[in-house]
Amino acid sequence: MKYLNIFLFIFLSAFVTSCTKSVTNPIVCNQYPKIYPDYVNVTIPQNIAPLNFMAAPSVDLLDVVIKGTKTTLHFQENQSIEIPIKKWKKLLKENVGKSLTVSVCFYKNKQWKKYKDFVIRISGDTIDYGLVYRLIAPGYEVYSKMGIYQRNLSNFDQTPIIENTLVTGSCVNCHAFKHNNPDCVSFHVRGEHGATVLQMNGPGSEKFMDTKTAKTISSCVYPYWHPDGRYIAYSNNGTKQAFHSVRNERIEVVDKESDIVVYDTKENKLLLCPRIMTKGAFETFPVFSADGKKLYFCSAYAKKIPDQYKDIKYSLCGIDFDAQHGTFGNKVDTLISAHNTGKSISFPRPSFDGKYLMFVMF
Repeated sequence: MKYLNIFLFIFLSAFVTSCTKSVTNPIVCNQYPKIYPDYVNVTIPQNIAPLNFMAAPSVDLLDVVIKGTKTTLHFQENQSIEIPIKKWKKLLKENVGKSLTVSVCFYKNKQWKKYKDFVIRISGDTIDYGLVYRLIAPGYEVYSKMGIYQRNLSNFDQTPIIENTLVTGSCVNCHAFKHNNPDCVSFHVRGEHGATVLQMNGPGSEKFMDTKTAKTISSCVYPYWHPDGRYIAYSNNGTKQAFHSVRNERIEVVDKESDIVVYDTKENKLLLCPRIMTKGAFETFPVFSADGKKLYFCSAYAKKIPDQYKDIKYSLCGIDFDAQHGTFGNKVDTLISAHNTGKSISFPRPSFDGKYLMFVMF
């Protein structure tokens, strides 16, 4: 048995060695490699999960060397690399406050190409525990099994928070926490047994509410919490699917109408403001400022849907909000005009320190 083990070790070593193709006579490219995700010259927290990536163009072989101050990792795969988590954690620990150097070569059409080395800087900071997201299979006919999940960002552990298998034929979506506090969360359940779900003080404090009224378009969706926790801004959306007959355009998900409301959790009532519930505009994606004195949202001139959907562009707007009295300002301010930029804005998100307001413009 001892001799058999030695033979197996020699055989496996030879097999592994034979599967690695030496990088010989490469064409040297004075540009960074195209990889996905793009990790070129990024800074990462010291406890993040392995930064696995793939070659963005199709290649026959991908050769990657990741070099730290003490340890060097070498990978050669067909299209993507997967870094063992123990080796990755060791590499990060050895290089906190320093940088890793990454060398990438692509092999295609019997020729190697070597790209510019790039660095990955290791911060002394650690990353927050996790990320919460909705996970749904790509498609538009049925959503089958889906839900809201959390993932530990220092590894790849994923656990469900809620899945739609708990309520037959339902869709769970549009979730938001009060400043990342998991004890305070709101999300929407769409379907025959749908509801706006609100948890104010941890597990066991859940409320299930029918938030559709005679004065609103729909139930409450797209939530955002006021920093004091009393109020939650929601949008009301008349969302529809529109199918194209054009070959390269399959489907659009559009709002035929949309408004914004604020829910007062203390008084258990919706606060309605005619200035953000206008017939001539689509208002959506509400967020409170860090100090709670402003309500930001996206607004577009109402157009005929689906005929004029390509003409709809959203501006970034804001209105004052008085949390003490639960009242709104007298005018809506346009902060960034879609008419001036020619672009459309969605998903504004203020930083909790009040310094920045991030949004998508496209």
